[in-house]
Amino acid sequence: MRLVKENVAIAGVSWNERGVDARNFVLGQHQELQLRREPDNEWGCNAIAVIGIWSNGKGRSKAQLGYVPEDLAAEVALQYGHSVSLYAALRAHSPPGS
Repeated sequence: MRLVKENVAIAGVSWNERGVDARNFVLGQHQELQLRREPDNEWGCNAIAVIGIWSNGKGRSKAQLGYVPEDLAAEVALQYGHSVSLYAALRAHSPPGS
């Protein structure tokens, strides 16, 4: 595994209900992140969705939190192509708007 970038802010968190989901993710427990390529995304073929998974006291929740910023997603596609598996690690987080 190779580290491509650290301290990346998720794009699109304020769109639709994602701000609520992002806040619940940050306040939850046992957070995990998944990255999912979206080659058919209408905004760009390099799109990488950021999915949050967390415990909320009632079970596990899963929601799309936003996207890897467009410039970084394009850089990843250029350097590694579209067939390489992507991973994300959560090191620190803060509630949206803080």
